[in-house]
Amino acid sequence: MGPVEIAIVTVLGLLLFGGKRLSNVGEALGETLGYVRGKAQQKVDDDARRSGSG
Repeated sequence: MGPVEIAIVTVLGLLLFGGKRLSNVGEALGETLGYVRGKAQQKVDDDARRSGSG
Protein backbone atom coordinates (compact mmCIF):
# COMPACT_ATOMS: atom_id res chain seq x y z
CA MET A 1 0.00 0.00 0.00
CA GLY A 2 1.56 3.25 -1.10
CA PRO A 3 1.36 6.71 0.41
CA VAL A 4 -1.53 7.75 -1.84
CA GLU A 5 -3.66 4.82 -0.69
CA ILE A 6 -2.84 5.52 2.96
CA ALA A 7 -3.85 9.17 2.51
CA ILE A 8 -7.14 8.17 0.88
CA VAL A 9 -7.97 5.72 3.68
CA THR A 10 -7.11 8.37 6.30
CA VAL A 11 -9.32 11.00 4.67
CA LEU A 12 -12.20 8.54 4.35
CA GLY A 13 -11.78 7.56 7.99
CA LEU A 14 -11.89 11.19 9.09
CA LEU A 15 -15.01 11.80 7.03
CA LEU A 16 -16.80 8.71 8.33
CA PHE A 17 -15.79 8.78 11.99
CA GLY A 18 -14.46 12.23 12.80
CA GLY A 19 -11.15 13.05 14.43
CA LYS A 20 -11.85 12.05 18.04
CA ARG A 21 -13.57 8.80 17.21
CA LEU A 22 -10.88 7.88 14.68
CA SER A 23 -8.29 8.41 17.41
CA ASN A 24 -10.16 5.98 19.67
CA VAL A 25 -10.40 3.44 16.87
CA GLY A 26 -6.67 3.73 16.22
CA GLU A 27 -5.87 3.28 19.90
CA ALA A 28 -8.06 0.17 20.16
CA LEU A 29 -6.53 -1.25 16.98
CA GLY A 30 -3.03 -0.70 18.37
CA GLU A 31 -3.90 -2.44 21.63
CA THR A 32 -5.43 -5.35 19.73
CA LEU A 33 -2.39 -5.73 17.48
CA GLY A 34 -0.10 -5.68 20.53
CA TYR A 35 -2.17 -8.39 22.19
CA VAL A 36 -2.18 -10.58 19.07
CA ARG A 37 1.58 -10.16 18.57
CA GLY A 38 2.19 -11.09 22.20
CA LYS A 39 0.07 -14.22 21.94
CA ALA A 40 1.73 -15.21 18.65
CA GLN A 41 5.18 -14.81 20.19
CA GLN A 42 4.06 -16.80 23.23
CA LYS A 43 2.93 -19.63 20.93
CA VAL A 44 6.25 -19.60 19.08
CA ASP A 45 8.12 -19.73 22.38
CA ASP A 46 5.95 -22.60 23.64
CA ASP A 47 6.47 -24.56 20.41
CA ALA A 48 10.22 -24.00 20.61
CA ARG A 49 10.32 -25.25 24.20
CA ARG A 50 8.30 -28.35 23.31
CA SER A 51 10.49 -29.25 20.33
CA GLY A 52 13.66 -28.59 22.31
CA SER A 53 12.66 -30.81 25.24
CA GLY A 54 11.54 -33.78 23.08
